[in-house]
Amino acid sequence: DSDDATDIIGELDEELAQRILDAMPWKEFREVKTLLKHGEETAGGIMALEIVAVDQDQTAEQALDVLRRKATEVEDVYNIYVVDKKGVFKGLVTLKDLVLSNPKSKLSEIMDKEAIFVHPEMDREDVANLFHKYDLVAAPVVDEEGKLIGRITVDDVMDVVEEEGLVARADHIGGILQQGLERIAERSAQNLLDGIRASKARGLARLLFGLGIPNVGAHLADVLSANYRSLADL
Repeated sequence: DSDDATDIIGELDEELAQRILDAMPWKEFREVKTLLKHGEETAGGIMALEIVAVDQDQTAEQALDVLRRKATEVEDVYNIYVVDKKGVFKGLVTLKDLVLSNPKSKLSEIMDKEAIFVHPEMDREDVANLFHKYDLVAAPVVDEEGKLIGRITVDDVMDVVEEEGLVARADHIGGILQQGLERIAERSAQNLLDGIRASKARGLARLLFGLGIPNVGAHLADVLSANYRSLADL
């Protein structure tokens, strides 16, 4: 990820760091230079630029197509970020809501318009507190113009917790990721049990695997397996 590369280069002496930057492909060079502009103690200093952002006028079906194309580029996808034509952040759609929504529904109709976001200048310890308070697994980073510029995941926050010595909080935040993944899978399975045929349930599990999100797919498969008899009756 861009944030990992930036962390490594930020630890090197100036001459060696510049030599490495000069040898980088243009895309990676531009990303790292962008992140290096932010203070290492800020949200901007720990964010990653790899995100899945889709226009608010696109449908759930189109958003899934975007997600499939970006699956190898963006790790640990939890939400689809929704923007307007100018890149202004408008909200987010969880993976569960995206998969279970009518494929023709516009993202503007199903997105969470009250989603929590952070500004790049926010102190990184305050970001950790925010994740702790709201049990977040990821948060978008939005600049002063309201434009989406990156995201922070619970893994990034764990690094902050360890560096800041917030040991008591580390165990809580460390459990958020697994709990969040399991919650997504269990709720998806319950909705499926309530009215979706078994074939679609199995298709959802395959989709999650195909999108490069094996933890969710595996857990969902386990939930569905435990309820096999119920699914067989649908």
